[in-house]
Amino acid sequence: MQPASTRFTLTSDARKRVIMSAREQRSGQLIITLQSTGNKLRDLGLPAETEGVTATHNVRIAQQKFSVHPSALSASNNQLHFNQVSGNGAKTDRYHVTNAIKSGRFAPLFAKRYSDLHDPVYDPKRGSNLVSIGDFDPKTFTAMVLCLIGARGTKFNARQHDMSIEQHNFEQFSVVLLSTFFVSTALSSSALFGFITIDPNHATNASERGILENVMNGFSPSDAISHFLTIRDMMRGEAIRTAMRSSPEVWRDPQVQKIAECRYFGSGRPSGKVFKAIRKFL
Repeated sequence: MQPASTRFTLTSDARKRVIMSAREQRSGQLIITLQSTGNKLRDLGLPAETEGVTATHNVRIAQQKFSVHPSALSASNNQLHFNQVSGNGAKTDRYHVTNAIKSGRFAPLFAKRYSDLHDPVYDPKRGSNLVSIGDFDPKTFTAMVLCLIGARGTKFNARQHDMSIEQHNFEQFSVVLLSTFFVSTALSSSALFGFITIDPNHATNASERGILENVMNGFSPSDAISHFLTIRDMMRGEAIRTAMRSSPEVWRDPQVQKIAECRYFGSGRPSGKVFKAIRKFL
């Protein structure tokens, strides 16, 4: 009998929503499944109602999952594998080789900007093993998460005032989820950003080589936070561009743009005057 899955949740509109599940097999392989079945692929920066530039725009997702391999034959590396199956049968596989996990660091697995989570695919099924990573009001905030993988017992001991951090240990691996929220009504679509390994020797300049080495070598807790600070700006920019294409009349308002580019929050439900001031304009 396989061990039960641990399901990670965000609370949206006072309802628990399952965003991913993780299950460690008896072989030691960790399977992380994203709650995306039935959702549709979307060209980055384009809303669903807009004509896409690739053949995959608006194609239904059948499955999205990551597998983290113990890679027992290697003293230094682990292989991380992303598998996506589309409704039309097309398959996508991406691989990330990292020496972070066996060196006491953390490997980036994916970053995701979440939708309003209203789709029934996020409904929690029966059972326990629910781990909450945050709570947000999708009429006011958009959630973003960075998922990292480390070895069991490797502590993520850094903190950031505008992020929430959840660490969960399995038999061999540890999953760390960094979450943050920015002020903008959550869209009906999400955006997934993955990581792949490219040989640093193929870099065209020193800066590019440094980026490729960082991805392969992984991060210390403080460096992971610094990396997420950069990624979240990119994800927020993507969300704003998508929203502007979908509702240009709203985003012409300078006040809306100003609020969307204000500070980040560690919770999607800040209280008091801050929350009231934000809601006044949304």
